[in-house]
Amino acid sequence: MNKLEILEEHLEICDSTMEEVKKRFQNEEIGFITTKIQKSGRGSQGRSWTCVEGNLFMTFSYPKNLAIGLNPGLWPLAAGIALYEAAQSFIISPSPDILRLKWPNDLLLQGRKCAGMLLEGWQQRILVGVGVNIHGAPLLGPQERPTACLGELGFLSDNTIPLARLFCQKYLELLNADNPNARVMEKWVDCIDWSHHVILRSPSPPWITGTELKPLSLDSSGGLWVQDSNGVKKMLVASYLY
Repeated sequence: MNKLEILEEHLEICDSTMEEVKKRFQNEEIGFITTKIQKSGRGSQGRSWTCVEGNLFMTFSYPKNLAIGLNPGLWPLAAGIALYEAAQSFIISPSPDILRLKWPNDLLLQGRKCAGMLLEGWQQRILVGVGVNIHGAPLLGPQERPTACLGELGFLSDNTIPLARLFCQKYLELLNADNPNARVMEKWVDCIDWSHHVILRSPSPPWITGTELKPLSLDSSGGLWVQDSNGVKKMLVASYLY
């Protein structure tokens, strides 16, 4: 594909990079904003995202028409793949499997969360909020998984902005692939640890919160097929797991 221009702005402090891109970029523009300190970051289901200076806080904004060939249910997975591949380019890893994805797009370091994302539609744009633990790993709630930071794998602070740039480039490459749906599914299934059981964190009949689930396969809609200890199967279509 022809290389698309990606605008970028880097702030010292702001309330939310997601709110900043709404004000600073036009609907037809592609770009991202980072900040050293984010005062009101948030994650999925309204949870807060704790700011530790030296970590990456960014939002990537692109026109919806760039993703017209990709099933909307796969947009979050494409974002996860892009961050996974970008991070691999900057770490010193003793094993290619030390970084893995958890559905739909959390980045895990040996099972511990080191990055999360939030995708939202706004006007004619898709906004991708990204938080990556680089130098600090703030604790999450008592029911959440342990945390980690990429600094454990030799990630250098000078590479924080290059990581943001490469994430955006790889995301756009997936959106513009010849067969984006097949490409995203193919890449995503190679990035998850299928042997790692996950825990349900939100009520989803017939199960209750705390149910241990085994991931089985990825649906073409972007949902995740899982199975409990009794063999009951269900497709999850929202951020149910931790």
